Amino acid sequence: MKRLMTVVLAWLATMGVAFAAVNVNTASKEDLESLKEIGPVKAQAIVDYRREHGPFRSLEDLDKVKGVGKATISAIKDDVTFSGPNTGVAPMKRDNRAEDRTDARAQRGDSMNAHERVAQREEPRGVVDINSASEEELKRLPGVGAMRAKAIVHHRPYRSKDELVEKHILTESTYEGVKDRIVAHRNGG
Repeated sequence: MKRLMTVVLAWLATMGVAFAAVNVNTASKEDLESLKEIGPVKAQAIVDYRREHGPFRSLEDLDKVKGVGKATISAIKDDVTFSGPNTGVAPMKRDNRAEDRTDARAQRGDSMNAHERVAQREEPRGVVDINSASEEELKRLPGVGAMRAKAIVHHRPYRSKDELVEKHILTESTYEGVKDRIVAHRNGG
């Protein structure tokens, strides 16, 4: 029995089974790119559709996004959620070949893939002032990618952090995920 348990645990470890999901309603473009079959164009289409039409309720809602069809939905169905926390990275089955490819790319100086970029993102520490934070600081907030960070900077100054929703820069669900981590201090002027 002990040997069987050891074999099962070893198999699970080599498969890299992870219990995580990307919340398509709060994920940044970069987080969405970590999903199978989702590249930069589809990720941006999902973000844009979500910004215009509000949160997705199910996999079927994703079929309304231009470029996302049945094949893509089938590929990501086990890796996405529509509520709850966003892990930031889709579950990824790892094997030695994937690690070898990553090591080879690093030795050649090749750029990182979406999983590696998302894994390297650091969460901002403390509270972020939306009136003075850099785009880099803003895009590290959950659900705020490069495009939203640029929009936040562009629409400054803010009287209150609620203006991010009022000005349609963040969806309500994304705002709910960051509202306790942001402030809108008035800059003397």
